[in-house]
Order: sequence, then C-alpha cells, then structure tokens
Amino acid sequence: MLMTPTENRFSRSFLYGRILEGEFLAAASIGIIIILGLLVNSLFAKRKLPGFLGMLILGIVIGPHGFNWLTTELLDVSADFRRIVLFFQKF
Repeated sequence: MLMTPTENRFSRSFLYGRILEGEFLAAASIGIIIILGLLVNSLFAKRKLPGFLGMLILGIVIGPHGFNWLTTELLDVSADFRRIVLFFQKF
C-alpha cells in the first residue's frame, strides 16, 4: 500500500485506533442496555408490572432525552433492536 508524502504509519494506526474506539463505545452501550434492562425488568417483575414497561422507561432515561449514555451509531440501528425485542416479547 503506497502512502502519500503527508501520510505516515502513525497516522494510519491512529485512524485505525479511532475506529476500534468507536466499536468499543457501541459495545459498551449495548452492555449498558442489557445489564440495566435485566435489572429494571426484575424490579418491575417484583412489583407485578410488565418488564417491557420498565425497559421503555429505561430507554427514555438513558437515551438522548435523558442522560444520553448511548452512542449515535447505536441509535441509528435502534429500530432493528426494537423489532427483535418485540418479536421475543410475544413468546
């Protein structure tokens, strides 16, 4: 792979590191959703309330209108996640 005179090996590795950082943040966001979702689901189940209601409230709290703990990449694919969750809620 040929490099331009302004490029060097450090700049390519720096860009590659930034991509990995973005993937790590997306994975951390998914981890936050799963762990907090399970916790909220169990709390709502103890109160004899639907766990899905707790997950909806959690989404509002940690989403962009609340604490904004989620990355924008994850918000872009959140519609797909909602379809998956709703599919499994039927069973």
